[in-house]
Amino acid sequence: MANKKYLDAITQDKEAWNAWRKENLTEGPDLSGANFCEADLSKANLSGANLSRANLIKANLIGVILREADLTGANLVGVLLGEADLSKANLSRADLTGTNLYLTNLSETNLREADLKYTRLLSTNFERADLTGCHLGSGAKYHKCFR
Repeated sequence: MANKKYLDAITQDKEAWNAWRKENLTEGPDLSGANFCEADLSKANLSGANLSRANLIKANLIGVILREADLTGANLVGVLLGEADLSKANLSRADLTGTNLYLTNLSETNLREADLKYTRLLSTNFERADLTGCHLGSGAKYHKCFR
């Protein structure tokens, strides 16, 4: 379950969050299960964060740093992830249906059993990524935000 201190900090003042992250890079914030539906987290430093089972439907994650973050089972449907760094992140069983991954770094990322249907992959870096059991087929899914 997400730590309220971290949840409040990231949603209230992104610049203060990023300054704090620069000073506390070894601390992996627990944001597991958090609801970031349609949130603007662009350019946030979430490296090493635990976002497992988080709801990120239609969130703006352009330029976000999610290096070595845990997004296991996260819902990333319709997310804007352009120019983001997800190197060495864990996206196993994550739903990325309809996600925009242009110029995104997914090198050494775990995408086992992730759902990538209708995903835009323009200039995406998959170097040494684990795509075992990754779903690339068709099939529409409809998702709504629940607050």
